[in-house]
Amino acid sequence: MMGKKRWVAGMAVGIAILAASGYGLEKDPMPKTSASFSSPLSFDVYAVMTWNREFDFLGRMHFLGRTPKDNPIQIPTCDFWFVKLPEVGKADMARVREEIRAKGIPGLCLPEATDAELVHLEGLTGLHILNLGGTQVTDAGIRKLQEAIPGLAVRNEKVILPKAPGREGRF
Repeated sequence: MMGKKRWVAGMAVGIAILAASGYGLEKDPMPKTSASFSSPLSFDVYAVMTWNREFDFLGRMHFLGRTPKDNPIQIPTCDFWFVKLPEVGKADMARVREEIRAKGIPGLCLPEATDAELVHLEGLTGLHILNLGGTQVTDAGIRKLQEAIPGLAVRNEKVILPKAPGREGRF
């Protein structure tokens, strides 16, 4: 069991180092931001407080809340924030696309995604980071999406997230 924990921690640190170095990002790094977020769609909302190589990546990621809810989720000043779509296969991806565009969502986690779901994200130039969480998306599907969104950083590794109450903590 210890080997698996070390592997996951090593992968997380690797992703943090790649992100901190700007690897895979052709756009300017996202500025620190503070905002509020609400949505009628089901999203788990996370903030990444720092990409600094000197700190533990996993300790700087925070679960902020789940939509929909009565009051907007307050997003603290952070390097970036993202949403996790908990049930990709059951989601209306056309609505997800419009929500990302309308709300300026900078990062998205799509566990269990397929190439068919990625097609709905094409042209979302405000999307900076996409994590596919170890899905079965093909390299061709990822390349096609990156051609449609220049500078999009795509990761396809499982990373442990802070657990959302009642939901699995991986993406």
